[in-house]
Amino acid sequence: MRVADVMTPDEVTEAADAPAHQAAALLVRHGVAALPVLDSGWPPPRSEQGPARTSSPATR
Repeated sequence: MRVADVMTPDEVTEAADAPAHQAAALLVRHGVAALPVLDSGWPPPRSEQGPARTSSPATR
């Protein structure tokens, strides 16, 4: 099994400073149980990502 087999290709994310009710609405709207919460500037725009990244700023 590959990660691609269990992950969605169209990720749903929320900003760290967004209100909790907004994140909850995204969970319901997209039928998901969790979503990544991103700090400003992460991840970089796809055109700037270059090689695949294996960690976020919090885990580096």
